[in-house]
Amino acid sequence: MKIQQGAIVSQIHVRQIQNYLKKNFEPHVDMSDVKSTGAELEKHRASRALAAFALTIIADCEPIVSAQRITDGGQDHAIDALYFDEDEQCLFVVQAKWHNEGKGTISQGDTLKVIEGIRKLFESDSDAFGAKLKSVWDVAGEKFHGSTSAKVVLCLVHTGTQPLSVDVQSALASYRKEVNDVSELLTVRVLDQKELHEFITAGAQGKPVDLEILLNDWGKVTAPYDALYGRVLASDVANWLTEHSRDRLFHQNIRKILPDSDINENITKTLSERPEQFWYLNNGVTRGDLGIGGVTT
Repeated sequence: MKIQQGAIVSQIHVRQIQNYLKKNFEPHVDMSDVKSTGAELEKHRASRALAAFALTIIADCEPIVSAQRITDGGQDHAIDALYFDEDEQCLFVVQAKWHNEGKGTISQGDTLKVIEGIRKLFESDSDAFGAKLKSVWDVAGEKFHGSTSAKVVLCLVHTGTQPLSVDVQSALASYRKEVNDVSELLTVRVLDQKELHEFITAGAQGKPVDLEILLNDWGKVTAPYDALYGRVLASDVANWLTEHSRDRLFHQNIRKILPDSDINENITKTLSERPEQFWYLNNGVTRGDLGIGGVTT
């Protein structure tokens, strides 16, 4: 019996994702409460690492921090990771499913469970929480309920290629309508195999975001390096988020995902040894050759 090529490619992608998780996340993941062994243990470890990876993508936090926010365990109410970002005033809730074969998605049952879990978070029903969830929520919940503007992002992450079923989409839409009656409190983010793999490969390749920028009141210096400066409209910057997404604009291959990369080492070296050159070498924007105001730079 011939296996479909697409299925083989999907399995290759899953292995690549798993290799990435083993290197960057699994060393930080606590498995002391898991009694399973062998392949089942490794699948459980991968699932927890996947939840941590999702937090790193959507909340822009360090791998070690996201691993410490894993809540998967007994009485977790399908909440596998939880993180409150004080700067963004946002509560991130993750439900993760690891599919070794690269097939599958998030089930309706798991979706309904995590929705019920969020209800319990809103009600601060911590008596119903297991040890891991309670430990993380005791801190995050105090910040969430003490906020005047906090939002919630529910992230459903899985290594399959199938889209969410109609029933799952309906359940999510119904719950969003319920909680967003007054304001946009809850949003839903789905990360599947394709997005996970693209995120990893983009980081490995250092794939840039190309932008055309209208620079007002610009000027140029030539020493110690050629550099341009000027003003950009805030509305233009806001449009970058719409066109490229937060994850692409603030991609972690520079700061988060590859903490031991040559890029980070060079940034640190410049800051400590040549701070006067830091602005020129690490301002976050690379300018290609183009004509500006009749001047070729």
